[in-house]
Formats: sequence, structure tokens, C-alpha cells
Amino acid sequence: MFLLLTVSILLLLFQYKPVQTWAAKKATAYLSKKLGTEVKVKSLYIKPFSSVVLEDFYVLDKERDTLVHTPKLTVELNGFSVFSSISDRKLDFKLIQLDNGSFYLKNYKNKVTNLQFVLDSLKSKDTTKKCPANLDHDL
Repeated sequence: MFLLLTVSILLLLFQYKPVQTWAAKKATAYLSKKLGTEVKVKSLYIKPFSSVVLEDFYVLDKERDTLVHTPKLTVELNGFSVFSSISDRKLDFKLIQLDNGSFYLKNYKNKVTNLQFVLDSLKSKDTTKKCPANLDHDL
């Protein structure tokens, strides 16, 4: 019961723009540190259990060139569950949409892309599980 009340309060709080902007700043600071590069988001809007919209989303690659920049990034989730999605540490994406955005994918001489550092940073450190999808980065 306490967990349900806490989740309900958090959902209500996240409907307010200042709370969403605060969350966006915290998330970009975390991602910037984890990726070792600059990540910016002006604001975000969370539609509970279904989607997240990031406004003015910007990520630099390791060479300090733009990796992605878009005025609006929409991520729709497919069947998000507070209990199973969080405990399993899995998200099922239904749609990832860049509106008037640009994504700059580069191949380096060593056949690694400028996106590989993001994939490496975000992959699971658990060596007992295999990643279900192999990404071929020899584009």
C-alpha cells in the first residue's frame, strides 16, 4: 500500500514542469558523467507508463562533435510495468522519434563508430546474461 501511494505521489509531481525540468537536469548530469561527454536537455515531459518527450536534446561524441541534436525526441514505451520493468531492468521501446533532428554516425579507421562508446557505457556489466540483440557496427 505504501509503495502504491509513493508511486502515485511521484506521478503527480512529475506532471509539473519545474519537477520535470529538475529531473531533466539530474538525468543529463548523470549521463554526461557516465558517458564522459556533454549531454543536454532543455526540458522533458513524462506521460506515465507510455512515453517521454525530451526537448532540445543534444549529445556530443568522444571527439566533441555532435552525435545527435534534435528539438524534440519522443520515446514511446511498449507495456511498461513499474514492478517487472524496473526489477528486470528492461524497457521495451515501441518508438524512438527525432523531430527535425540530426544524427551523425561516423566510422573511424578502426571500424568503430562514434556511437560505440554509448553502447559500451550502457550495456549491462552482468556477465551471466547475453545481450539479446547483436548490433553490427560495420556500417
